[in-house]
Amino acid sequence: MKISIITFFISINIFSQINIKIGSEHRITPIYIKNEDVFENQSIVSFSEHRLLTGTSFNYTIEYINKTGYGIGFSQFFQYSHIYYEQKEYGVNGIKKSVNGILTDFNFYLKKQFYISKNKYIFFEIGQSLMNSGSSFVESKVVGYYTDGNPILFEEDKDFNFFATNVNIGYNYKNIDLSVGAYFTKGSEFFSTRGNSTLILPFLKIDYIIKSFD
Repeated sequence: MKISIITFFISINIFSQINIKIGSEHRITPIYIKNEDVFENQSIVSFSEHRLLTGTSFNYTIEYINKTGYGIGFSQFFQYSHIYYEQKEYGVNGIKKSVNGILTDFNFYLKKQFYISKNKYIFFEIGQSLMNSGSSFVESKVVGYYTDGNPILFEEDKDFNFFATNVNIGYNYKNIDLSVGAYFTKGSEFFSTRGNSTLILPFLKIDYIIKSFD
């Protein structure tokens, strides 16, 4: 038994590879599949779903690949994005002022590589993502009035976070990954795709392997 365990760890060290990558992902127009039980958002916060969900982000990735082409990986994405519209302050011409910030996403995935030649392979990834971390805000609602006429406010911490399944297929040549994929989710408290409805968020992605440890 001890010999088998030692052999296993030796094989991991000999036949495995760890890649460190940097890249960029562009998320394009969301696709909404709405069911009959969808209801409209009742939140008082004003925001643009399209601007919040789409755009270009930058990422780093650390992944482990074994000798059979199976692997696991982790990516963190950073994007400067619209979050919501300011409720009281307005820009010129009465246009609502956009509150922007840096959003981060966390992506864990399983991977399979199908080798074509020494420097070429096709890959498939599937995993789970936490989206829109850093989108926290405080929502205030008037729930009544004091005897002097001043409003009684109820404040609640909220955010636009949601979990999504990610699927990605791509092609690698030497140290460059080119891929296309999508995020799939039932939506969140705020998005119009709630209940049993589905949000599909397609993306295009490019990564560059800056370092490999064999």
